[in-house]
Amino acid sequence: MACADHSVLRRVDLASASSLPDRIAHGLVEASPTADPSDVHARDVAGEKLAHFADLQSAIGEQILWGGFDETLGYDPAAYKITALNSFVWAKLYLSAFMFSGHYEVRQEGTRTVLEMSTRFRDGLDAGDYPYPFWHSPKKWQAYLDARALLLVFEGDHLVAGLRKAVHDSTQPLASRAWDKRWTWEDAQGNPQPRVTLYSYLLSPANPHLPLLDTSYRELAASFRAHECLSCHSPDCPARPSKLFLLNYPNQALSGRHELVTVLSKDAMPPLDRNTGRTAGLHDDEARTELLRLAEAFSAEGDAALEYERAHTLPTTTQP
Repeated sequence: MACADHSVLRRVDLASASSLPDRIAHGLVEASPTADPSDVHARDVAGEKLAHFADLQSAIGEQILWGGFDETLGYDPAAYKITALNSFVWAKLYLSAFMFSGHYEVRQEGTRTVLEMSTRFRDGLDAGDYPYPFWHSPKKWQAYLDARALLLVFEGDHLVAGLRKAVHDSTQPLASRAWDKRWTWEDAQGNPQPRVTLYSYLLSPANPHLPLLDTSYRELAASFRAHECLSCHSPDCPARPSKLFLLNYPNQALSGRHELVTVLSKDAMPPLDRNTGRTAGLHDDEARTELLRLAEAFSAEGDAALEYERAHTLPTTTQP
């Protein structure tokens, strides 16, 4: 049975870690403990630890699904319209935006195992410290602020999805944060924002693939804009696909790098438009060939950069 009240979740006992969900629970608490929600240094430290948390990364593999929990849909990720993220990106940018008190529960929900972690969202960070302006949608921003637990959904030993469980206190007013309609901008010093979307934030300074990865993404993004790809592959995608790949930010675009090559090879992007009767594909072989070339270069550089991180950074693990 699902926990209706996060206050009844049990406290982590660091001496009792045994199962994979238990070890992950302990690791989340150690990496991202409760702190001042405006402390950007604590968030950055948490992000680095989570991105190199061996148990977590091994359980996810390449990709994890991320979205808000809906009790009517339950725990099957296939029932959701949800965002797909690279595991390294998710841990460093998204998961690190939450703090963990140490209360959790592991339970069975049908064929799936669910780890429910009591949490608090870091709601006091600067705009450039979030993966994108969540407040572009007041409803989404409120849902992040109201997150009281994260539900990590396992199929066997594979961590397939993370779902935010929101509970709004009806005695509190709804939050308001103005959005200036910009997905990207520069700060007062001329630095690109959001800073956490950049490869310089995600990757180690010594990663030799960082410059080429950045160049390959920017060339690809320019072609995306020319063909209006980003009108769908952005956080406010009007089509609401069952699995959304974000392409308008460097780090988030890593999640869809392999799928992008596949759909371009099949000339399946953009998809069929049933409203206009337009068939799938770019309908321009020269443009598709060039876009495919850029996508293949980006995919290869992304593979190399992430493999370097796995091979040349010391992973952390929680011992039972």
